[in-house]
Amino acid sequence: ASPGGFTGDLKTSVTGDANKYNYSFDFDKFREQLKSQGIKDNEVDRRVNTARDLWNSATKLKESGQIPNLNMELMMSQAMHETGNFRSKAMDALHNPFGTKFSSSPALRALQIDGATLTNNVEGGKSKYAGFANYEDAVKWWAIRTAKLDKSSTTAFANSLKKSGYYTDSVYNYLRGLNAPLSRGLISKELKNTPSDYYA
Repeated sequence: ASPGGFTGDLKTSVTGDANKYNYSFDFDKFREQLKSQGIKDNEVDRRVNTARDLWNSATKLKESGQIPNLNMELMMSQAMHETGNFRSKAMDALHNPFGTKFSSSPALRALQIDGATLTNNVEGGKSKYAGFANYEDAVKWWAIRTAKLDKSSTTAFANSLKKSGYYTDSVYNYLRGLNAPLSRGLISKELKNTPSDYYA
């Protein structure tokens, strides 16, 4: 199956109420926060550009109607936690912001590329992580992998991810990571104007 074959499933099977919201990411604030940590300008630029590429790819999928119920808040928070605020160059090179390991699941594997086929020198050896052709495919993978998980809050999402075997860290630590971008004012959401806009 091709990645495009999952578009219909994504449109109807991703649970939650994210279609009610407009989401935004403050790239200027993210840049200032990185600079305040003493990070060099070229590295700040790389991280901000990676964040922008991921956010724009997800926005395209949401606004085009391919994944209307995409929870941008949780998606971006998880990506920032898994990559250390996009510090990981390996994950950048693989278009893999979610720490995704190569999956045997047919629905997920169709979107993935064996990381070792992309590079033999990722973090000191062959990559155990999957690669994606672009960030759109990575976001599609995330939507499929988390489609049935509880996304009503960061706490619910962290617990659902843990129960599904996504991570081995404590829920407490993972939840702190998910909440960090929100507490720093980087991601915001607001209800759309009218109920008729929810499914636009």
